[in-house]
Amino acid sequence: MDHTAAGEDLPGDGARRSGHLEARSLSRRWCHGWRVVVATSVAVVLGGTCFVAIRYMFREHPGPKSLSVATKAFKGTASISTGGKLTYEPPAEGVYALNGQGTETISFPPSSQRDGAVMPASVTYVANGCWQWHVDYNVAHWEEYDFCPDATQLLLDANRNSQSWDFGAVTVNNLARFTCPPATVVLPEDPKPAQTLEWSCTGTNTAAPGRSSAATTALIEGVVALRIGRSVVPTVHELQRITLKGGQRGSIIEDWWFTAASGLPVRMDRHITIKSSSPIGTITYREAGSWQITSLQPRT
Repeated sequence: MDHTAAGEDLPGDGARRSGHLEARSLSRRWCHGWRVVVATSVAVVLGGTCFVAIRYMFREHPGPKSLSVATKAFKGTASISTGGKLTYEPPAEGVYALNGQGTETISFPPSSQRDGAVMPASVTYVANGCWQWHVDYNVAHWEEYDFCPDATQLLLDANRNSQSWDFGAVTVNNLARFTCPPATVVLPEDPKPAQTLEWSCTGTNTAAPGRSSAATTALIEGVVALRIGRSVVPTVHELQRITLKGGQRGSIIEDWWFTAASGLPVRMDRHITIKSSSPIGTITYREAGSWQITSLQPRT
């Protein structure tokens, strides 16, 4: 006969039940802890992603560079040695005001910048009788050219372009440097309508690996009278078509108006499309804009 009453524990049953209960409790605590760890990790990842997204959404866009700031920063030289009478006498040193507009866009991460409605530009005398033309499109984007007058022509020695992009959590700086062969003629002695000039410059860009070449075909449109302030000034209108190959590829179309007396740029219209390869695919940069100088008398 079974002397054990219904529901009565046998010896050792209590210990086993207690062990099972403790194991289940430990299992629940472990699972709860695992969920907490996963939830915390997801929160950290999502929180970091949200932080980057918020920084990107509320990033600052570059404003215009002021004339007063550019004038205070300007450091010119007293004179330039020309070695005698030149067809294109160097323009006056100092800071010039440009009225204009323009936009720059990049496909990824999608972003854009705007040029100032008033942009400072400067002429600075540099070595070997050359002078530098520098334009500040805004506080994050500038471009400059080294022009060198010889006895009868205006030569192009080099070109540089710098731009910064603020993506919120990181800022990317991009600098392009191009040099041109000796005796690269940008303005001939006696420009004639339909006259064609050709040159090719090479350089690098910190945003793309390898070297790039910029092959230019320039067409003289004619000598045009352009109103600058209260004066009417003879200018040489030149259309430049540039094909970019190598580390970067694309096309640049620029209309330039140079004064017939010195070669000072007084107006420019531009349309630019450049493509660069990246680990995530092709990134496209576009730029379009125009400007015109307001006076031939610079600030110093």
